[in-house]
Amino acid sequence: KKIKSLTDQSPSDFIRLVRLSKSAELLESGAYNITEVSELCGFTSVSYFSTVFKKHYGKTPSEALPR
Repeated sequence: KKIKSLTDQSPSDFIRLVRLSKSAELLESGAYNITEVSELCGFTSVSYFSTVFKKHYGKTPSEALPR
C-alpha cells in the first residue's frame, strides 16, 4: 500500500519500471549483451524481457544497443 500511495503504481509495476530503467542503462553502456542484461535485471526470460522492453520503450533491446 505504501508504494501504491507514493508512486500511484502497483508494487509489481513499480519493480518492473525500475528493472526496465536499469536495463536501458546497461544496454546503452554497451558493456553487456541482451541475455546478460535480462539476467542482471531479474527478468525471468529473455523473451519476456524483450516483450516488456519493447512495450515500454517502443524499440527492441537490440535497437537500444550502441552502434
